[in-house]
Amino acid sequence: MSNAQAAVRREQLQMLVYGIPSGLVEAVPFDPETGEILSPDTAAAPPANTPAKPMPSTPFGTWLLRQEKRDDWIGGLGKAAKADRSFPKAGDPEAVRHRLSEVGAEADMFEALDAAEIEWLCY
Repeated sequence: MSNAQAAVRREQLQMLVYGIPSGLVEAVPFDPETGEILSPDTAAAPPANTPAKPMPSTPFGTWLLRQEKRDDWIGGLGKAAKADRSFPKAGDPEAVRHRLSEVGAEADMFEALDAAEIEWLCY
């Protein structure tokens, strides 16, 4: 898959994640590792000869904790995770899903978890 195709696929997945009828605003470019919002200058597409990124090397739980600065459902999930002393920091999405079940989280949190898992896998 070329970088252009990967960029289109990533954009399609973001639309899938953010385009659900949930009242969320249009997706804002952000660094998936740190969760920081990117300016339009730093959010430019990578050069055509940039190699594709490998599967995420950061554990899902760690990645999710870094998303707390975001102003969307995933950011809210990251904030809640940071406040939970028993949150599985090195856990995979299933471990986080299990923890949400243990604490009786609402359905919105599970939807945010599904969206976060897609993003984590895309980057």
